[in-house]
Amino acid sequence: MTTPATDDAGFGRLSAWLASAALGDTGRRSDGQLANNLGALPLIDVFAGFCDRLHDWAGPFSRISLGIEVLHPELSGGSMYWHEGTTTEREIARAGILGFDEYLRSPVYVVEQTNRPWRWRAGETVPDMPLIQDLHAQGVTDYCLLPLPIQDTSRTTTLSFATKRPGGFGTFGGDEQGLGLLRRMAWLMTPYVERVALRIIALNLLDAYVGKIAGTRVYAGQI
Repeated sequence: MTTPATDDAGFGRLSAWLASAALGDTGRRSDGQLANNLGALPLIDVFAGFCDRLHDWAGPFSRISLGIEVLHPELSGGSMYWHEGTTTEREIARAGILGFDEYLRSPVYVVEQTNRPWRWRAGETVPDMPLIQDLHAQGVTDYCLLPLPIQDTSRTTTLSFATKRPGGFGTFGGDEQGLGLLRRMAWLMTPYVERVALRIIALNLLDAYVGKIAGTRVYAGQI
């Protein structure tokens, strides 16, 4: 029996779409200047399209989130949330985050401390975590948060999946196959997320310490 975990053709179609949407093409802009990434979508649109296609192929998913930690004097990072077809964004301030109760009692905090996946399934004790308590009340049966294997180990980037499917992700051919599929999907996003995060970090640092106009010119190669 074919499941999403063993459907290599479906996974290949998702991979092909993601590569095209995130990278675009090489060529010239309308003004004649050479350019890369022509037609590439902004990360929020890549994330939304990825989640929509994932939901249609391997769903139903109730919630998918992407968390990116950056290097900025005022911001700790940002998150994107896909919830049953609707996508939203949220910036996270750096000031006071280590004393923020919602953060300290969250799966993200655990993953940042361990650098290992964190999972909760219906039938297990509901932990003292506002997010999981809320998802449990909504009828979520399985939640998994995965740290993405980016090169920079000083920052944590995560992707989470939640479903209301009876039996949770174990219905993808068993718990191990289900977790393996989630890992494959998360790893698929990792290179695109990391390249965007590195660009954001570089521009933010130049903006903060050199100035926006000078920083933009430096980043463009006028060194």
